[in-house]
This record gives sequence, C-alpha cells and structure tokens, in this order.
Amino acid sequence: WRKRIAGKADNAAALNALVDGYLSAQSRNSAGTSCPTSGFAIDVAREPADKPIHAAYVEGLKRQIDILLSIQEGGDAGADRSHALAQMATMVGAMVLARATRGDPLSNELMAAARDHLRASP
Repeated sequence: WRKRIAGKADNAAALNALVDGYLSAQSRNSAGTSCPTSGFAIDVAREPADKPIHAAYVEGLKRQIDILLSIQEGGDAGADRSHALAQMATMVGAMVLARATRGDPLSNELMAAARDHLRASP
C-alpha cells in the first residue's frame, strides 16, 4: 500500500489509488495472491484468538489501518481513526462479498458501490 500511494498529488488521490487497486476485478479474481486481509478473514475468524495466525492477521490489519490513517485529512485523531476503520471495513467487506458472488453481476455492483462510497466520503 505504501508503494501504491507514494508520489500521489494529495490524500484524496492516495485513497483513490488504494480503493481502485483493492476493489478491482483483478484483486477479486486472485484471492490467493492479493490482500490476505480479505483473503483470510473468514479462516482467521474461525481460529481461537490465542493462535499465532490470529496475532499475525491482527498485526497486518493494523498496518493497513495505519496507512489509511496517514491519509486522513480531518485533523481530529479520534474521528480520523474512526473514518480509517470504516474505510477498511468497507473495502474488506465489499471484497469478501464480491468474491463470494463472483460470476454474478452482483459481484461487480458490490465493488462499484463500495468504490463510489469511498470516493465520495469526506
């Protein structure tokens, strides 16, 4: 993600780069080689919280949230964190659902709706 946002003109452009890359047909169709956050969410959820996979997953998710937090423009730390968390949840949720509905037009609709929502967010 850091490479994807490097050199972007502003925070909005950086967010759009993340959103467009994450919520793409290529990402949806390559679950085994794309983001492990959406790829393993269901599997990790079934594991006990004391398992090493759980700790690794949480650490990776926190790193992604920190990147989203770094491109927030609100100026209020609490609100910016909440916004970054909602952005992450929207992207991951949309990708999980898009993968589950792959092959049906609903899959593309889910990704498009999430992209549009995230781009329109203040």
